[in-house]
Amino acid sequence: MTTAEHKAIDQAHDDAKMKQQMVAAITAVGMLLRRANNRIEQGDEAIKKFAADLQGDHPAYAFQWAHNAMNATAARDVARDIKKAVESIGTGTCTMWSLRDSVTSNVISSAKHPSFSTSPTSNLMEQFKNAALAEWANFLNDAIMHLEANGLKQPKSTTDEA
Repeated sequence: MTTAEHKAIDQAHDDAKMKQQMVAAITAVGMLLRRANNRIEQGDEAIKKFAADLQGDHPAYAFQWAHNAMNATAARDVARDIKKAVESIGTGTCTMWSLRDSVTSNVISSAKHPSFSTSPTSNLMEQFKNAALAEWANFLNDAIMHLEANGLKQPKSTTDEA
């Protein structure tokens, strides 16, 4: 085999690997966006149901189960933020890894410094938001494992090179 043939084979191998990595990245982002959209839809439905229950014959009963609506609303709000961040991956400094690290840092910070408002409802909402963030830390970690299994690695930041 000639040198040119070896180079052509190497190039074809590199092209196939790059296509596999692109598919892995698109799959990971798509999976995260689907999950975000699902959480947003579930939150919207829970809010509509809660509002309808409040307008019903027994609004006091709706308040007894308000934690369900609060949990779904917190998950929806976190999913909206995550969706915006995922949509910005690759357009600047946001990477899957930096997003995961940021979410994980927020979860740890919230666990170390829980809300101690005089409002029990406010405290509960913060707990629901932190639980939703923790779930997203897991989702992002799973997506990163998928990327790394396909040969993609965390990009070096400009601060690492300095």
